[in-house]
Amino acid sequence: EDVKEAFREFDLDKNGYVGAAEISHILQSMGEKATDDEVDEMILMADLDGDGQVSFDEFFKLINSFQGMPPPPGDKVKFAFQVFDLDGSGSIDADELRKIVKATNMASEKQLTRKVEWLMKQCDSDGDGQISFDEFVNLAKK
Repeated sequence: EDVKEAFREFDLDKNGYVGAAEISHILQSMGEKATDDEVDEMILMADLDGDGQVSFDEFFKLINSFQGMPPPPGDKVKFAFQVFDLDGSGSIDADELRKIVKATNMASEKQLTRKVEWLMKQCDSDGDGQISFDEFVNLAKK
């Protein structure tokens, strides 16, 4: 239900799909900037049926892979990691994780800090304060 609500918020024109302009808006609302090419690449990787847009089902699969539910095949997990690695550093830090948790409504404002801390403990197996791609993949397999 929270994922549906997040999708509805991202679907600015309420057409049942999230397109390039909406993804750009989402990223900007999280304080991130992406080039048109980067946004197009995000859509290509999430767009399982090739229609040029991200449907609720495609969005749901992406969110589920992050939440540790059965992940879709390899490239989708890589895409999810790239989406969550907002600064392109090759790892996800607590600030990036906070923005994602907030944007996807995975926790109320009140629960946000606790949820982020819990997720970092679950994912950051080497304790360096960053979630590497390998750590992210291990979470997706759980």
